[in-house]
Amino acid sequence: MQKKYNYFINSVVVNRNKAVIAFLLICIYFVLDYNFTKVIYPNFGEFSRFLSHDQNSYLQICSLLVPLLLSVSLIFLNVSDYGYSILCLILLLIIFPSSILARHLGLLYPIFPINIYYFFSIFFFIRYIRLRIVVPQIRRQNKLNLQFILILILILPFLFVYLPHLDLSNLLLVDIYQQRAVQKTYNNTYMGYLFAPLSNVLIPMLLIFSIMHRRFLLTLVAIAMMTFMFLVGAHKSVFFGMLLLIYFYFGDYGQKLKFFLVAILVLLISGAFLYARYHDFFLTALITRRIFFLPSLLEIGYFDFFHGRPILWSDSIFRGFIEYPIDLPPQNAVGLHVLNDPITNANNGIISDGFMNFGYMGVFINITFVSLVFAIMNSLRISHRFFGLSFLVVFTFLSSYFFTSMLTQGVFLLLVVSHLFLKDSKFEYDV
Repeated sequence: MQKKYNYFINSVVVNRNKAVIAFLLICIYFVLDYNFTKVIYPNFGEFSRFLSHDQNSYLQICSLLVPLLLSVSLIFLNVSDYGYSILCLILLLIIFPSSILARHLGLLYPIFPINIYYFFSIFFFIRYIRLRIVVPQIRRQNKLNLQFILILILILPFLFVYLPHLDLSNLLLVDIYQQRAVQKTYNNTYMGYLFAPLSNVLIPMLLIFSIMHRRFLLTLVAIAMMTFMFLVGAHKSVFFGMLLLIYFYFGDYGQKLKFFLVAILVLLISGAFLYARYHDFFLTALITRRIFFLPSLLEIGYFDFFHGRPILWSDSIFRGFIEYPIDLPPQNAVGLHVLNDPITNANNGIISDGFMNFGYMGVFINITFVSLVFAIMNSLRISHRFFGLSFLVVFTFLSSYFFTSMLTQGVFLLLVVSHLFLKDSKFEYDV
């Protein structure tokens, strides 16, 4: 009887945590909506270019109610803590902005329903698919040393080439684009393919393991390596990714999400306040527009530009077999189409990539494979301390093409090293 009572109490606590998270998500939705209508739409002209004058009131109501209902439904969905966290991020980063653009610009293409399908596809795969590949296990006492030796070997060419050309002012997020030009000048095939796997997978994993094993010196070395990789390419995602990795190390899944959502809410409100009080766009441009609404706008741009003319993966690993039909690379063509700037690399996520390559069937294919990736990660029963790695995966699929995400950005490598180093770490470290 006492065990049943304790189980009931624990369930109530979990549901209360999820209710708080649902409340925060709903608050964020309405603050995002306010930011879009009062700040972004009036001041960033690229959004008005896709305004549809054929508004459907029924679809507008649905695009408002569905994300709110999904926020509440997360309280009751029977899914693992890992799956619950991934679905929260999909709702926050993809469905919310897509819903707001659908409601205020009009549903030019069925992008919002596709994003809803994306949400439920991930839920289905995580809930019902279990995939664990049998691979040799590395002994716990050897994991840290093997990671350090491997990373040291791989990072040496970067040290030799880029160390004399680093600009420490990049740590203050200035002169970013000048340093990116330096990276392109000295880049080669080896460093082009190894940069993201090192900065997105291998060094972050070493950092988390070092913290877990209380290896203070190695933790500082891992932070120094992450900082070096940021200085090499001046990619803000590497810098902020390191901070998020450390943040997501602490607390259980509920605590991580609650405080993360509170931080997002504070940033969004602060951006709106700075604009209203001082007409300052800094936070709005950096957070609200860049992270939330620009990827959703680019989705519309990709659907609009490639509607009826898919490129059939001719700008992927199959480019040697299929002729590419456009003068500009796809990201530059869409940059010109959406932002009137052919120099802008308008890279976008797996839904845009799928439609660009094979229409709606390509979207279905990409969503299926991405859902499979999350199902595999869920099946490995990885410690919640490594959730920062999965957060980076969500962000990678949001901003990169599928093959780019898997090969160049290191998602395939993450699946491999997760089997070797992270499998069943939930039972080692979450006790």
